[in-house]
Amino acid sequence: MADKIAMQTKGKRGRKPKYETKTCPNCGLPYRSTVEREVNGHVYVYAVHQYKDENGKWRKYECYLGPKEQYIHAEKFNDFGLKGGHVEERFVEYLERILRDQLTVDRRFDFAKGIQVLNTIFNLLNEKAETEDEKQLLLETLEGLKAKVEKGEKDS
Repeated sequence: MADKIAMQTKGKRGRKPKYETKTCPNCGLPYRSTVEREVNGHVYVYAVHQYKDENGKWRKYECYLGPKEQYIHAEKFNDFGLKGGHVEERFVEYLERILRDQLTVDRRFDFAKGIQVLNTIFNLLNEKAETEDEKQLLLETLEGLKAKVEKGEKDS
């Protein structure tokens, strides 16, 4: 089934399809739409995969992407707002929340650990930078943050 879906990502005669597809974070295959279902008062999101079977008939199956809002049970142990797979920017939001809310003295994170985290983030961004302009922007941003720290300003 995965091969059938992967082959059908192009339109007729190899042209780009009229619709935009997204990659399912659950199975890695393309999907065009999502559907929401309510169960016991909670709304869950599913990716809808469509493909043609051997007889030329359109078939579909769904992959679970997570809750529409936030996970409830996981929030008991992770208080930074875990979201479902349909939220594309969720990892950036997680990182922002962790850095803003979790790296505090009462959470047993010290200054050295914060520096280690920032160094890791810088190295990852530097690896992802594809052009010299992007690398220069990264360095300028780092210098700007350094200047703010030296002045004792707080970034808002």
